Amino acid sequence: MQIDYAFSLVITACVCAAIAQIAWERRAAPGAYGFMFFMLAEMVWAGTYAVRWIETDTSSQLFWLDATYFGVAFHSAIFMIFALQFTGHASLLTRRNLALLMVMPIITLVMLWTDPWHGLFYGGTRTTGTILNGGPWFWFFVFYTYLFIFIVIGLFAIAYFRASKLYRQQTGTILVGSLLPVTGNILSLAGFSPFPNLDITPFIFTLSGLVYAYGLFGFRFLDVVPVARDRLVEEMADGVIVLDIQNRIVDVNPAVQRLIGINTSAIGKSADDILTPRLYLDHPDALPLSAKSELRVSESPPLDIELRVSPLIDKRNNPSGRLVILHDITERKQAEHALLHAHSELEQRVRERTAELQEANSQLEKAARMKDEFLASMSHELRTPLTGILGLSEVLQLQTYGPLSEKQRASLAHINDSGRHLLELINDMLDYSRIGAGKFDVLLLPCSLAEVCQACLRITASQASARNLQSSFSIYPDVIKVLADGRRLKQMLVNLLGNAIKFTPSGGSFGIEVRGNLTYRQVYITVWDTGIGIKAEDQARLFQPFIQLDASLARSYAGTGLGLALVRRLAELQGGSVAVESKFGEGSRFTVTLPWPE
Repeated sequence: MQIDYAFSLVITACVCAAIAQIAWERRAAPGAYGFMFFMLAEMVWAGTYAVRWIETDTSSQLFWLDATYFGVAFHSAIFMIFALQFTGHASLLTRRNLALLMVMPIITLVMLWTDPWHGLFYGGTRTTGTILNGGPWFWFFVFYTYLFIFIVIGLFAIAYFRASKLYRQQTGTILVGSLLPVTGNILSLAGFSPFPNLDITPFIFTLSGLVYAYGLFGFRFLDVVPVARDRLVEEMADGVIVLDIQNRIVDVNPAVQRLIGINTSAIGKSADDILTPRLYLDHPDALPLSAKSELRVSESPPLDIELRVSPLIDKRNNPSGRLVILHDITERKQAEHALLHAHSELEQRVRERTAELQEANSQLEKAARMKDEFLASMSHELRTPLTGILGLSEVLQLQTYGPLSEKQRASLAHINDSGRHLLELINDMLDYSRIGAGKFDVLLLPCSLAEVCQACLRITASQASARNLQSSFSIYPDVIKVLADGRRLKQMLVNLLGNAIKFTPSGGSFGIEVRGNLTYRQVYITVWDTGIGIKAEDQARLFQPFIQLDASLARSYAGTGLGLALVRRLAELQGGSVAVESKFGEGSRFTVTLPWPE
């Protein structure tokens, strides 16, 4: 039991945990994730090793010594991940490659914990102190670990020599931190540690972690590690120019030469001499700390550039220079010009099309007026002789010119019925035409529902009697009046009753049912029948003008298809509506909804 060793290792584990927390808080920086897991592995290594020095029982000491390999075995693989992320090779860390990196640590743990059965790890030698000797797999693991360490050192060295002068100090710090563990691990394995039986490697790696933390988070060059910065800036399509506080060029990337012909030979020279003639600037010093503008720097071939200027601030929040970004917007400008041209053409086409539509609308309005005038004229011309025909047929029915035979009376009755039906159709056409022309007025007044409905039933009584149909009328006591044009309401109901009579077979029934809804202040007038009904697919087009449903044997009359369309228009003019409920073969219910007067 060595309390001083254990205490030192506990402090080391706490330091590793603190560094891992710092890395987590700055995980947006490249390499931070790999560095965080690197320090967590160190924490496991130091923590389990501390328990080994607290235990007094030999078997417990051996157990916790083996437990240190949960950190040791994965240490070199995580070290490699950290190095690849830092040096800008994170693209190599695919899922397959990460799985391959984990194979060796997992096999090592299996070989360690199964050593009593094969002796390949310890070679039959167990000690509670530093392992100075072991079996074949132990030395293979040592070789694997050192191979990865030297590869990592090589990556950091290459990154150091490739880094620009501005960022070399940061990379050099990371490189120094990588060299420290090698020395400590060699001393431990060779038995030259100043502390008997104590492996000082966890302490050395913790010291390296502190150096890494300073290198990663202490310099904070745009929070981008040097190698990642170099690759990013060098491969950018945008030009990057860095000016110092004296307005001198201190860095440029290859895109600047492609855009405006400035290369690294301009570094150290005044921006007045280099930028002014190429960007057509009045004076670079006149640029504010933050600006954005668009410049045409070449006519043949055309080259348009968006110029962005941002300030560079040091740790004390003092200006230390400016960052100039050159973004090629030539394609965007060309697209904008093409879009403006296309927009102009589209506007011209829209104007032409609008003129055509206005002309077509004018022609339609003219045609509609001509149609209304034609219908009005024809209706008048047809009504005049038709009235004469009806008058003469009525005179003949009175036997003014002598007695009539049975056949003559039947013929005169047929002439009279057909003439009146034709007169109704002409009136419907004339009314519908007037509504379309906006020349149809309604006068809304409270009118007695009982009187209107009973009058309509009397008008259609002779038709119902001729077909041997029974009629009925029912009205809720509370519903006395409705807000409507009495004459037009009667026209609507007579139309609906006529349809009910025509499509109800002999012996059937029809009628009117009136009810109200006090909450919504509405009156519902329903004309029902027990007729042939209407198919569901026909109901959607039932109220369209000049549309007739399929003829059937039960249909006694043919019309213009305007009756129901006229009923709907009249209902709408009176602030109401009309709806139908029907099932083929089981009759129909047409409901007119109108306002209930206060």
